[in-house]
Amino acid sequence: MILLTLAAEDCGKILTTEADPVHGGIVLHDPDDGPRPQTPSDQEINQGNEVRIEAVPNPGFIFSHWEQTNLETAVVIFAMPSRDITRTAIFVIDPAIAAGDPPAVFRASHAEGDQIPTGTVTFSGTAMDGVDGPLTGDSLV
Repeated sequence: MILLTLAAEDCGKILTTEADPVHGGIVLHDPDDGPRPQTPSDQEINQGNEVRIEAVPNPGFIFSHWEQTNLETAVVIFAMPSRDITRTAIFVIDPAIAAGDPPAVFRASHAEGDQIPTGTVTFSGTAMDGVDGPLTGDSLV
């Protein structure tokens, strides 16, 4: 009788995705063997599986490049290598915003019960609610 023992090498490698700055945007990834988590994220992915990552900027930012590869395309598809890797999406302030030109439309939508971030928004012009009409100071409370 011959006893054969095979030791399976760990095929799962960690893909870490990050955004810089953190508030500049998110990175979505959609590997063959997992869900579509957002940033920051660590996910185990089998070596050789196809991975699709996408840099999605927040309002006021634009995607610049991937830090580790200097690729300037927001969507990158690659086979998971045989080692753990990190991919960091670099976001920069939108030049139109930096030049003082406000965006044509600013949308903020939240589901009922969501925690809305606190802060100050300064603008000139008209603000519309989309349902109730023009916003006033009392409407924003």
